[in-house]
Amino acid sequence: PVDFATGEWGPVAWARASHDAYGRHGVPRVTRWIASVANRGPWLCVDRAAPHGSHQFTERLHPHPNVFTELVSPNLVRLRCGDRTLWLTLLEPLNRSRITRGWYCPRFGSSIGNSVVEWTVAGSGPTALGWAVWFSPTPGQAQVTQRGSELQLNWQHERQKHSYTVFPTSALGETER
Repeated sequence: PVDFATGEWGPVAWARASHDAYGRHGVPRVTRWIASVANRGPWLCVDRAAPHGSHQFTERLHPHPNVFTELVSPNLVRLRCGDRTLWLTLLEPLNRSRITRGWYCPRFGSSIGNSVVEWTVAGSGPTALGWAVWFSPTPGQAQVTQRGSELQLNWQHERQKHSYTVFPTSALGETER
């Protein structure tokens, strides 16, 4: 990683890291902010990149082969493993989402054909996309809002609303490492 930071803000424990591993291929630096919310709250993830000009930003999640994936709506995926159901919300705004075929790699050099959750955002300038996993019988709603260099993450679940500025992370009590 190019940088790494962690912090806590109320019930939210978060980490942020960035890398430029694909820079030689023209891919800009990507920063991931991930958090866990206490008391059965969601897991949240936001990826952000700041490319030049128009672009597409595609995210893919490769669940374990024992997890059944079902696209319920353009931004909601039901994840089932045995008798347990989790909800995956794809953060809005998004342009396209689908369940496609891909690979699950349990170890280096080993690949198993599997379903992959894929979604895309198109835009120009700084772009963000992400997801939330809900551990409750009903999913919540989540979205990201970009205002200049500031990125706001909003989510709502069971009549409770939450809003955090996730970029820059100094608003969350950042600890650089």
